[in-house]
Amino acid sequence: MNPVAQRRLEKCLRVVAQKEGYQPSAKALAALAVNSGGDIRAAINALQFFCLNNNGSADAPYAATVAATEAARKPAGLSIGSRDLTLSIFHAIGKIIYAKRLPCSEDRSTVDPTFRAPLKCLPEEVVDKLSILAPMFLSFVHENYLSLFTDIADVAGALSYLSLADTFAPQAKVCTAVSLS
Repeated sequence: MNPVAQRRLEKCLRVVAQKEGYQPSAKALAALAVNSGGDIRAAINALQFFCLNNNGSADAPYAATVAATEAARKPAGLSIGSRDLTLSIFHAIGKIIYAKRLPCSEDRSTVDPTFRAPLKCLPEEVVDKLSILAPMFLSFVHENYLSLFTDIADVAGALSYLSLADTFAPQAKVCTAVSLS
């Protein structure tokens, strides 16, 4: 699903709050909308917590988070109602294997047959949003990429890129010597 725009979320939250008899400030509603990440269910749930804790009037915790969450959406800095911005392993594999490309205004493929439009999601950004290390994620990609190819030359090309990614991925420290004494 696509995220709901922040202004529309604020308007929806204002209507819900008024129907429930609460009057939170515009700053509190803006903070709830930003923290929900465009998820209307999460925003309404956060509004319920906000109204329970503050009776809809004292919104100091939320007024302080508006500027911080708009500047940098880091999970550690978010408060009640914020969404987990990490990707699941399956969603990330899909973003890498079935990578979507941006539309190109000109058709350069007739001039250059090797031309490809830029990716919609950069692989580095996808890996940064994961809750597992890059080498582990690459192992999952290794297990799932074969179904996309019908030609062995394409498989060899993909495998060479994956091997290169393995070379440059930060290596996890593994403890090999364990002693119980």
